[in-house]
Amino acid sequence: MSVKGAPALPAGLIPICMTRPATAKYISVSPATFDVLVKTGIMPPPLRLGVRRKLWDRRQIDQAIEKLARDGAELPMAPEAAEQAWKDRIRHGPR
Repeated sequence: MSVKGAPALPAGLIPICMTRPATAKYISVSPATFDVLVKTGIMPPPLRLGVRRKLWDRRQIDQAIEKLARDGAELPMAPEAAEQAWKDRIRHGPR
């Protein structure tokens, strides 16, 4: 999870803010799946750093993971919302 030109973090130190690919990797999903989780509100929206830079706060990601359903529990989103998010992803492609 390094940024071009930025000094490397000490081993074992997890950055407080992460890029989309790094955040997806952090929660063990693909970037496309992460996009759906953000769009459906399961994961928080990004923080904006300037006009183009989007970063996710690791603490907010950790909190969102804690709220996820456990095995056998209902999903935290309506099936219609998930289906629409997938349709939008197919129609518009990755962001």
